Amino acid sequence: MKNLTVLTLSLFTSLSTAFADNTVKTVSQVAEAVTLSDDVDYHITSDTPFTTSGSVNIKNTDHAVLVFDKLKPSLALKQLGFVTINGEAAKNGVNCQVKIYNRGAIIMPYAADIKPLTVYSEPNFKGESVNDFGLENTGGFMNTLTDAKLNNRIQSFKLKRGYMVTFATGKKGYGYSRCFIADKADLEMNLPSLMANRVSSYRIFKWNDCSKAGLASDTGNESNAALNTQSCYDWGTGRDMGIDREAVANHIYEDWPSAADCGKQEYSPMMKTNNEPGNSADDHPQSVETVLANWENLMATGKRLCSPSSHDGSLGWLREFIDSIDARGWRCDIMDVHCYWPEGSFNNLSSWYSNYGNRPLWISEWVWGASWNNNGVFTSGWDDSYRVSQNAVVVKRILDKLNSWGYVERYFYWNGEQWYSKIYNDGALTPTGEYYATMETGVGYKSEYNKYVPKGPRMGAPSGLKGTFNSAKRTYKLSWSEPNGEFNKTMELQRKLDNGAWTTIANIDLQDTKANYTYNDTLVDGGKYLYRVRTVDYLNKERFSGEENYSMSVATKVGNGDMQYGSMTVVDKNKVVGYLYGNFEEKPAVLFSSVTNKNSKASLIEHLSTVTGVSGAKNSVLGIDLLSWTAGKTADAEMKVSETYNFMAVKPGNGTIGTLGYESGLTKKRLAVGSSNAGQDTAVITFAKPFKDVPVVLASPHTYGTATNVYPVSARVFDVTNKGFKIKLMRQAVGLTGFRDCQVSYLAMERGQVLDGNGHIVTVRDTTITFKNAVSTTDVYYGDNSKLANPVFFTQLQTMDTPVLAVLRQGATGAGDYSTRVRLQIDDTDPDNGKVSSTAPFTARVGYIVMADAEGSESTGIKGVAVAGISYSEGVYNMNGVKIANNIDNLPKGIYIIKKNGKSQKVVKN
Repeated sequence: MKNLTVLTLSLFTSLSTAFADNTVKTVSQVAEAVTLSDDVDYHITSDTPFTTSGSVNIKNTDHAVLVFDKLKPSLALKQLGFVTINGEAAKNGVNCQVKIYNRGAIIMPYAADIKPLTVYSEPNFKGESVNDFGLENTGGFMNTLTDAKLNNRIQSFKLKRGYMVTFATGKKGYGYSRCFIADKADLEMNLPSLMANRVSSYRIFKWNDCSKAGLASDTGNESNAALNTQSCYDWGTGRDMGIDREAVANHIYEDWPSAADCGKQEYSPMMKTNNEPGNSADDHPQSVETVLANWENLMATGKRLCSPSSHDGSLGWLREFIDSIDARGWRCDIMDVHCYWPEGSFNNLSSWYSNYGNRPLWISEWVWGASWNNNGVFTSGWDDSYRVSQNAVVVKRILDKLNSWGYVERYFYWNGEQWYSKIYNDGALTPTGEYYATMETGVGYKSEYNKYVPKGPRMGAPSGLKGTFNSAKRTYKLSWSEPNGEFNKTMELQRKLDNGAWTTIANIDLQDTKANYTYNDTLVDGGKYLYRVRTVDYLNKERFSGEENYSMSVATKVGNGDMQYGSMTVVDKNKVVGYLYGNFEEKPAVLFSSVTNKNSKASLIEHLSTVTGVSGAKNSVLGIDLLSWTAGKTADAEMKVSETYNFMAVKPGNGTIGTLGYESGLTKKRLAVGSSNAGQDTAVITFAKPFKDVPVVLASPHTYGTATNVYPVSARVFDVTNKGFKIKLMRQAVGLTGFRDCQVSYLAMERGQVLDGNGHIVTVRDTTITFKNAVSTTDVYYGDNSKLANPVFFTQLQTMDTPVLAVLRQGATGAGDYSTRVRLQIDDTDPDNGKVSSTAPFTARVGYIVMADAEGSESTGIKGVAVAGISYSEGVYNMNGVKIANNIDNLPKGIYIIKKNGKSQKVVKN
């Protein structure tokens, strides 16, 4: 007995590892007992492999194999009497597999219950392992992993030689997929980072080491046997060709045979696809889009896929297809080329390999020349006998090249042209066919030329970020779509309030595939909220969604809370919400004033759309939006940047802030414009109690009633006295139809500057301004050289010398510490009063109210304050600057200067 011992190389490397190829031992015939104990491919070259005394015992059942170079598998079966597997008689399908190897056969010592695949939950074959996998499929498609089979947990695997496994990241074979082939040795490797912990489906195939030689459009037993082919195809799913050759399923066009039918076919782990879809003269020309629409279903079979076959007249089609596949991160494993070419053109095949992503080539139709081009064997003027002889000579040269080029994996001769071009004719081999049947092609698949790896999936940013506000719960429900799924490492929802920094408010659990997401954010503080979604993909590249915004205001209480104010910064005209403190038994008067002028080409007016409540707080939620003027030069102009506007809500009735009295309310009747009844647009308000002096009055439309046409209106105050005032509802002069009606809110307040006792300074003043053109601006100073902290500014016209729709807007930067800029916005559709110039100025009394924080303000104005019990370390002084006391307790009512911490301040003791 001879014991064959062969040295082996190291088994695997640390990252992506595979067993080294076996040592190759070649003999012509075995005449004695041979035991294969090491990792060896033992080749026998004779068509009579054994003498009567020869035998082979495959003891190394993990890696040793026996190869019959001159016997097809069907003939190799007859030699099993000379073969034992670890001392037991070899039986195909019991303790060994007899399969195709080149143009011969290979015996692999695998038991019937072999588990060809083992997967591991950690790199380098550590952690939890599972090997409960077979050749099963799910209706022709890949099998979805269960949690028990390490769904989304596989990091490394081992695959036995003679098998192919396809892994996919999605269920049922969808998502990113890749074929792994153990052709010459066991394959043991860590999954690439793109797939590690992401695999959700698999399919295992037996792998045949076929020669390159095949036959096109023919699954006949006689022709294929005569030509000694190892693969063939027809115009369907093929048929069982027995143990000697593969029949490759042929998905000819969309969708026939179907992906499922082709996937169920187990004669070959490969699939041909789409016959010349770019050829308009073909039976079923189809667009790239049509083929792509079904390609994911073909990938889901797990089979190794050929590209749609080429057509010399539509190579642009194929280029577009491959580029589209690569751009999507889809899988197309093989380039399928049709070659009806002169001899020299075959030399260009290397460019097909290099220009299409190093995909191995299948030439699924070819002859020397083309009958429609009258070249090659079809050259005009040749007699038939010369054609036959020349075909044998030239095709041999072509075949020798194809067999020498490692990137050519298989070729299938087209035997359907003129008889003189055929390799098998009338039941016999032609001279060309004789060479075709006996030549040495070598194994077609060469792993060193299978450099193609599907590109990473097309990655995208989160999109469609939208929000919906629930005013009752004060929550903002965000929804968005994310395309990358598990190819992201993380997904975060981020938020920014006003001019603050972006912060992560939620880490979102990722779905496996493209999915829609929602998240409810509870809003506490008022301000402009910006949201975005941030993802980091498997390559550590971060992406962001577009930004979604929502503005909400939480009102600030003035005094005891019967008066409240707030600000809104918005990026569009959509409805936003302002929250009030406490419970308003009746609807409050709601006042607006002074949208900023950042969008100078958009004429904007605030609109109170709703007044609602939440549990335990009636009339405490204001719905507010912005409306554009609907006629004139600025009609319906879009906002380009954010705008800020202010609102005030006041309990109807009379009250005081510090020493300043006020009255607020709503008109008893609804004022209307667009009505045929004259006078409905005007109301006269008589104060319940006359003021000592003429107050400043703000007025704004309350919620609109039913309208036949949507357009904004404004309330214009005029004829203000200490006893009352008039209000007129104004709209643009022309270009409007329909009826608009509403109550009007108003606030009348005494002029002066006071502390409210709640940390705020309230300044109420008026001035006269002359605008000399429609876009004139002027500065309004708060008075007494006051510096106010965080001022919120309200201003309105107090007179109507010029009867035209006109509103005032703040400067683009809003209110400053000492002053603010005010701009006139006037209706340019009014033919009589819509133009302002130096010769026709617009002069009006302007009233304003400024709410500011007491802390940080440095006002020298008079303030009504509670001062009893307060001592001042630096004393109390009279208006002449003479110190008169250390505290104010025993001093009479009057105006004093107090000093503390190096600062002076005027106060009034009431």
